[in-house]
Amino acid sequence: MSPPRELFSQFPALVPLGNAETEEHEENAQDENEDDGPFAFEALSDSEEDKSPEQVLATGRRFKETLREEKPPRAQVGNSRKRRPGEVDSGFVLSKLTPDCLVKEQRQFCCKKTCLWNLGINRLRSERKRYFRLSRTERSVYLESLVTKLESGGVVFRLSQNLTVCRKAFKIIFCVGNSRLQRLRLQDKHPASIDTVARQPSAEAFILLEWLDSFFLSHCKRQPADGKYHLPNNFTKKEVYDYYRTDMVQVRECLQYSSFKHYWVKFYPLVTIPTTNKFSVCDFCELYKSKRDKGVTRIEKGILRKFLLVLELDLHEVHGRPLPCLHEPHGNPEAVQALKLHRKQQAEERAAARRRRWKALDSPKDCAYIQIDGMDQKKTALPHFSKQPKSVDGAALVGVHLVGAMIFHGKLHTRAFLTYNNLKSDSNLTITVLQKILLEWEGILPPTLYLQLDNTVRENKNNILFAYLAMLLEKKVFTKIKRGFFLVGHTHEFIDQMFSRFSQALRRENAFTMSRLRYVIENSYDPKPITSILTQTWDFKHFIETELKLFRTLLS
Repeated sequence: MSPPRELFSQFPALVPLGNAETEEHEENAQDENEDDGPFAFEALSDSEEDKSPEQVLATGRRFKETLREEKPPRAQVGNSRKRRPGEVDSGFVLSKLTPDCLVKEQRQFCCKKTCLWNLGINRLRSERKRYFRLSRTERSVYLESLVTKLESGGVVFRLSQNLTVCRKAFKIIFCVGNSRLQRLRLQDKHPASIDTVARQPSAEAFILLEWLDSFFLSHCKRQPADGKYHLPNNFTKKEVYDYYRTDMVQVRECLQYSSFKHYWVKFYPLVTIPTTNKFSVCDFCELYKSKRDKGVTRIEKGILRKFLLVLELDLHEVHGRPLPCLHEPHGNPEAVQALKLHRKQQAEERAAARRRRWKALDSPKDCAYIQIDGMDQKKTALPHFSKQPKSVDGAALVGVHLVGAMIFHGKLHTRAFLTYNNLKSDSNLTITVLQKILLEWEGILPPTLYLQLDNTVRENKNNILFAYLAMLLEKKVFTKIKRGFFLVGHTHEFIDQMFSRFSQALRRENAFTMSRLRYVIENSYDPKPITSILTQTWDFKHFIETELKLFRTLLS
């Protein structure tokens, strides 16, 4: 008959014994357990009736005092060698095999059948000692052999002699937790579920990964500092999932939103949606983000209609096709539709630039891709200090402007042009940089040129530059020239990553002269950029204006 539950709390407090009995116990323990290694302690009797609970607890107290006296100093413990993986932690084992610990755990209430009480202290000690003598790998195999899964779905926990115990008693006997038991149950139920590498994504998952790859390439901006990819901060994951569902309606059944987020995090951990934008902000995105889900006044609706009209005309002019319907069932329909059109435009611009780059790398005989952009001149002012003192006046520094160029033609080539502040950053500078690249071209020029420039009217988006490009076509230098401009606020590309490498190198090194600045720039990026100092530019602007004035006179 099982003892009543109230009996578990009736053991008296520990009674300390004298030093004479302690010394006698130590001598007897050393004689009886000389070869037990870390498991050397006084053996318990085969029956609980041989000793009273007071005597058993007193024996445990004497044994703990013996361990405390034999414990090495703190300095020796700190200098001892590290325990290798798989080795038995003798300190933990000794603490779990002491009579004090065994009695304390054997008196715990586990279930109505009182498995621990019926097991007895000696059986508890022998089961635990057999388990701790095994290595770490052998322990896992041993526990797996003791856990049996039933056809009904339950689990049976057995001991070495086919004795059945409850779950709590099994955990106490072998000093394991819920997570360890859960892994054993999963391994017994689904052997392949433990090895996540062996699980292959489904066909729907592969389609999702292809869709995410295409979507991120079209919409993400690569951050020059850390190499991460940011979606515009007016996006949400739910909106991206809605785009995915819309595209998958006529293809295949799409995955649920939870699986969509799981594959995003697992296969695209570098793609995030920032809360704030560190770089230049797009006016369209910020406007529509603030108006997307809010009710607006009549004046604000009129402003949105004007922006939408400009965007529609721009898209119709560039792509030459009709626009979709503007009616949306939820939110602010005009703002939602305008934001979709804006995203579509910038995504198509990025996709076109990506196709042109790969085409120039794969077919250098047919085309070349050149991207030109300017770097922030505050980071290249001379003399440059890695840590600028407060006594240095920024107005006394000599401004140096850097114009970078990336040429994709079979492989990547990089150029860096340095100018002082006496040269204006206008269309003449852009034309001079492009002319120098073409004059120093190695080999034969391809028939097609793809030109990607910054979306600024002062330097690139003006009639002076377009007249120069028309002259190249008229002189048969190229048979076709395609220019590209990213939308304002969506201009971060590969060339910004090169500028970031320049900035990081300048944070670590001083550059007091122009020659030192060139050295730092040339050794901060791979492939190594060719640096040039521009002291003058061609006045193509005056030449074009003179010709245009003459042309207008002839027409009049």
